[in-house]
Amino acid sequence: MRSPSRSIVPELHPVDTPNPLIQDMVARGEVGLSAGKGFYDWEGCDVDLVRKQSSERLAQARANSSMMRFRITRRAPSRRSRELKRGR
Repeated sequence: MRSPSRSIVPELHPVDTPNPLIQDMVARGEVGLSAGKGFYDWEGCDVDLVRKQSSERLAQARANSSMMRFRITRRAPSRRSRELKRGR
């Protein structure tokens, strides 16, 4: 699977420098959960609890995604293979 930053982003934002909004946020120290601020205001949150919940949700999403891939790629047995199993 290709990384979105290598496949989609160059099409949407074809420049070599990071987005100025992101550069400004990093310069202000607004780098996310660890700093308490970023795109969201994490001040007053239990950082360990947020990370635990995020990890659990990600694990569940990965499990669901794996099951969907299995269901989509798994083919129904062909008529011939069913006949072979029955000994015909």
